[in-house]
Parts: sequence; structure tokens; C-alpha cells
Amino acid sequence: GQMHWDDLGTFYDTWDDLPAIAYNSPFWLSASRLPAIIDHDHKVQTLNGVATNSTLTTGELGDDEAYTDLQYVRIRCTQDPTTGFMSGRHRETLGSLDFMTSETILSDGKFDVDVSARWHSVTFAFTGDMEMLGFTPTAVQDGLA
Repeated sequence: GQMHWDDLGTFYDTWDDLPAIAYNSPFWLSASRLPAIIDHDHKVQTLNGVATNSTLTTGELGDDEAYTDLQYVRIRCTQDPTTGFMSGRHRETLGSLDFMTSETILSDGKFDVDVSARWHSVTFAFTGDMEMLGFTPTAVQDGLA
């Protein structure tokens, strides 16, 4: 923060010494906000730069009274990942043991599932730079309990 053009030479000797960060990045503005996380070493890390691997696990999707057949999950991205995999957890009650589905591969923006249960949870795993805006699970009622 508070670095000015005239001070640049006191921080970096050559242009090549500058961090590999885009010139229009909020990193360069002292008053800008950047999304950040606290890592396992209890250090603040900004969420910028080139991604390697990422995962996201949903909460429980379902209903106590009805079985649903989770047919597929479609993701919406402003930048698609290099690869995408999804595995599912499905169970009869929230307190019961779950059974896993095999991993499915991202194809045409969706992951096929086709599993019936009361509760479903999925874990996405991605490689490469990506930006996911959201996901839509598609399920149909498969009978009442």
C-alpha cells in the first residue's frame, strides 16, 4: 500500500523484478478490496493469481418426505476449468451412512448423476483457472417415504 510511481525504484530495481500481476489488478491500489482466505498456516492469502486445483462441496440437497432422483448438476462459469470431476454422497437420512457415486466428468457444462435418495451432496474438483458463478441440480421426485 501507498506505493507511488516515484517510489517504484526504491522497491524494485528493474521491470522484471515487479510481481507478475496485471497492471489493472486491485493489488496495486491501497484502498481496494480483494477476496482472501486464511490458510492452514493461519496466514492471509489473496484469491488471485493462476489456479492449480480447487474443490467445492455443497450442503445437503433434498427433502425428509420424498426421494428424489438427482439426474445431473450443471455449473455456470464465466471461465471454464481445464478439467472437472464431481463425486456424490447420497443417503436416506441426514444421520445415516451415505453411499458414494463414482466420479463423473464435466461434459457440456454438466455432470450426470442419476441416483435416487432423500439427501444428496456433491463435491466438485477442478483443475486450471476458472470462475464458477453457481450450479443447478436437476432432480425429479421419485416417490414419497
